[in-house]
Amino acid sequence: MGRFSKSAKTSSQIPTAALPDIIFILLFFFMVATKPKKLDPMVTTSLPNGTQIQAIDKERAEIDLYIGYPKNPDQFGSEPVVEIDKRIVPAKKVAELVMMQINKLPSSKRSPSSVFMFISVDKDINYSTIYDVKMELKRIGIRSIIFNAKKDYR
Repeated sequence: MGRFSKSAKTSSQIPTAALPDIIFILLFFFMVATKPKKLDPMVTTSLPNGTQIQAIDKERAEIDLYIGYPKNPDQFGSEPVVEIDKRIVPAKKVAELVMMQINKLPSSKRSPSSVFMFISVDKDINYSTIYDVKMELKRIGIRSIIFNAKKDYR
């Protein structure tokens, strides 16, 4: 009869050679799959109700612009202001900041005519402020201006 030897020792360690690969795959997945959260604007915007709202295909670059009353009136006053990229500016300086935002985009999307401008305007703002902003955007070649609105459920 044969003898059984007890010399076969099993290892209780888990192989970790593939662990760095798995971690990097998860890291890349979350980098690609997540979208950064948009920051809260420094102006209040009570969006007007819209009756003809359409969905927009967002394949082009987009820049958000807010027109409203400042949340901190002690610092910025009580007049309507324009906010782009967490900066509050007068309507006459909108073109400068929009061009700075366009220059931050990838080179394939840097044309002003290929940028969507998403404008959120408080419903109590005078049209003269909106008109000044639109003229500044037109001057630098922005063609697609989209106004945000709430859907009117009637």
